[in-house]
Amino acid sequence: MTEKQFIKILELTFNRLFDERLKDLPTKEDLKVFATKDDLKGLEDRIMLKFEDYPTTKDCKYTFERLFESLEIINNDIIEMEKSLNAHDFRLDNLNDRMLARSK
Repeated sequence: MTEKQFIKILELTFNRLFDERLKDLPTKEDLKVFATKDDLKGLEDRIMLKFEDYPTTKDCKYTFERLFESLEIINNDIIEMEKSLNAHDFRLDNLNDRMLARSK
């Protein structure tokens, strides 16, 4: 419970005790719903356990480095395939030219 919450509770309690018009303010039983330090610590521990399943910045950096390396390999393969296709097209053009020359 924060200091502000505690002060607010004290104000509400004081007003309830000294003013009949404020009968509907929280009672001691109502105030049991506020979390204690132990409750908050337990909640923090549960939240941190859930975060252990998520990757760290280092994990993400490593993953992206591997991804970029894979993309570079794929890019190089595509470049080699283009070169091979260009060479193949060149050979086909030469063959086509020779066949046209023979037919004349």
